[in-house]
Amino acid sequence: MIQNIVYIAVCVYLFVGIISFVKYNDIYKKLFISSLIDTMALITLLIGLMISKGFSIFSLKLLLILVLTLITVPIGTHIISRCIYFSGERLDE
Repeated sequence: MIQNIVYIAVCVYLFVGIISFVKYNDIYKKLFISSLIDTMALITLLIGLMISKGFSIFSLKLLLILVLTLITVPIGTHIISRCIYFSGERLDE
C-alpha cells in the first residue's frame, strides 16, 4: 500500500517537473529543474522499491545505487553548468 503512494508521488514529481521544464526558457533554470527531477524522482522510486521488496540483498543494491546517484548527479550538473558558463551562454531575461 505504501509503495503505491510512493509510486504516485514519483509520477507527480515527473509531471510537475516536465511542466516546469517546458515553462522556462533559461538554460540554467532548465538544467536545475532537470537535475532536480532526476534526483527526486529516482530517490523516491528507489525508496518505493526498497519498501516493496523488504530488507534483502536487492535493497542493499538499491541503496548503493541511491548513494552513487546522490554523489554523481550534482557533480555532473555542476560540470555541465560550468561548460555552459564558459562557453559564453547569455542569460534570458
